[in-house]
Amino acid sequence: MRKIKAKVLIDVESSFDDNETDISSIEYFIRQDLQDKGWLVNGTKVKEFGMKEENDE
Repeated sequence: MRKIKAKVLIDVESSFDDNETDISSIEYFIRQDLQDKGWLVNGTKVKEFGMKEENDE
């Protein structure tokens, strides 16, 4: 078996119905989703993070 280790940069977008979602919540959701898909996650780090509200029109 061959192991591959890589750093991955992803751009995600989601909607939340509360005002309490923060950077640690987003990091947790990303890590959990990757682990649920079978990935071994060595670590996660969110950089240059910004949240803004967008109106659905």
